[in-house]
Amino acid sequence: MKRKTLFILLVGLVLTACQSKKEETISTVAYGYCKAMGDYQFDNAIPYASKITKEITIPYFKKMLLFSDTTLLFTNRPATITIKKVEITSDSTALALYHKHTPIKEIDDTVRLILEDGQWVVHAPIKNAIPIAIGNTTKDFIYKNDKLNKDIEKEYKAKLKARKQHQGKNP
Repeated sequence: MKRKTLFILLVGLVLTACQSKKEETISTVAYGYCKAMGDYQFDNAIPYASKITKEITIPYFKKMLLFSDTTLLFTNRPATITIKKVEITSDSTALALYHKHTPIKEIDDTVRLILEDGQWVVHAPIKNAIPIAIGNTTKDFIYKNDKLNKDIEKEYKAKLKARKQHQGKNP
């Protein structure tokens, strides 16, 4: 009887330790991704991202940054990220609740993680990016289309030129 009780306690302890290690890993990945995205350092989020997030979400945000007033955006840095809770929802999915504090605002949100190729990664596909697809595969999205990239770059340069001209008129 003592052996059974000892065995059950030992198994419980091992399972708890495994769960804690998994939650710690998930927390680290969620923190890395949220910190990089919160500071607009999109390339730093790549090691923590799923394949789809690397192919669609991060390039999409990088393109959107070209059309943004980065002076205003960057005043909202640095982001302080705190992972408040990790919830493992299945063998291969999890959620991390985080708190983001910046000089301008504070938010609580969640990020979804998946187990991909044996590694926990953030899975944050952008559903809105689908309508801007030019073809049927992720390689055909806006950021992979050379003609569209040139048009975007041309538009961005025109926007910068207009901004400089406007600043010249209003010193």
